[in-house]
Amino acid sequence: MQYHPLATVRTNHLSGVIAACWRGFISLSLCPVVEVGRMSFSPVDPDAKLGGLPASVVVAAGGRAVYTRPLTERLALRALVEVEGVPKAASLEDYAQKPLFAPSPISLTLGVGVGGHLW
Repeated sequence: MQYHPLATVRTNHLSGVIAACWRGFISLSLCPVVEVGRMSFSPVDPDAKLGGLPASVVVAAGGRAVYTRPLTERLALRALVEVEGVPKAASLEDYAQKPLFAPSPISLTLGVGVGGHLW
């Protein structure tokens, strides 16, 4: 059986995050997080019958925990866990105003990275 989608949609997401962190005594930082962004949709197929394609606002709030392990004087390894509730998710609707997808009301982010400072 071969899958034939009715339409293919391309998405773009741009957001900004405010996180005011409190540094603990064991290299752990805890941060309340607020995120506001914009998600836009565009059909890949110009003949797709999709309505409701203007940009959609995305709002999320939650918390972040970051563990920092120094590697050198200026370089550190970081691991983070972030959980956000998404009270205003992006939406994409068809002409009948029925949602085409149902995004999760909760966002979970896990990350590992390297950070540091220049001086």
